[in-house]
Amino acid sequence: MSVPETPGIPRDPDTPTELRARIEHTRRELGDTLEELAAKADLKSRAQQKASEAMRTGRSKARPLAMAAGGVVLALGLAAALVLYRRQQGHH
Repeated sequence: MSVPETPGIPRDPDTPTELRARIEHTRRELGDTLEELAAKADLKSRAQQKASEAMRTGRSKARPLAMAAGGVVLALGLAAALVLYRRQQGHH
């Protein structure tokens, strides 16, 4: 595994001070990476939460709409039945 080049720090540290500097640099990079990952994970969870909320909202609005549509279908069915009944009775 290759050690990345870091300005001011030798690729293969020779002294404890150089090694500590390399370790500290690596820790900072790791901390930055973890912060970025946490932010991305948070965005993902917030997006999932928003999607769930939208689904619940959509469902709650869909129920009254479905009930209204069912009422219209029922009314049309009754009207058709009434027309057929009247035709059978001889009322044109």
